[in-house]
Amino acid sequence: MRKIRTILAAGVVSLLASCSNDTTFTSDIFCYFAYNTSIHNSGLLWAAVQPAGYGQFVFVSAPVTGGVRYVVAQNSSGTIDQVPITTATETRLNYSLGANNGLIIGRTTDGQLVAYDRQCPNCSRETNRYRYSLTFNSVGQTVHCSTCKRDYELNNLGYSTSGGRKLDQYLVSYKGAMLIVHNKQ
Repeated sequence: MRKIRTILAAGVVSLLASCSNDTTFTSDIFCYFAYNTSIHNSGLLWAAVQPAGYGQFVFVSAPVTGGVRYVVAQNSSGTIDQVPITTATETRLNYSLGANNGLIIGRTTDGQLVAYDRQCPNCSRETNRYRYSLTFNSVGQTVHCSTCKRDYELNNLGYSTSGGRKLDQYLVSYKGAMLIVHNKQ
């Protein structure tokens, strides 16, 4: 009897340990993005991270054009902001915006600041490719994958309305004027 209890206890401990590895945040895709809103205190990204920005989300990318890095934000209505990153401190940063240089950043309707990868997690994992960028649905509270036809709810931690994986999510903080999105503790 004692042996059975020992085996059961070991099984419970093993089960609990395996559940603790199930995390909300993505760690298998490198992500690092820092943006100083005291330098860039206007525009779509700035508005989406403000405490009063409930339910606002933007796509964010950081392309380099003509030797200058830009932070590009686009909202659900298609408006685009391009902010050149030119200060000495900013130009030293190496950005990696997830799977294919694309994030979704904003505040949920309950005020939680979130950052998701812009790739469809189901299509990219099934094909092992990163070419499945999501698009905003008309209201901007969900995003859509044109390949698998799934919709993902941005206000509900990126869960799909039709099953499958949820959006890959990154750690995000907005302290003082610094917005930082990453996946390394």
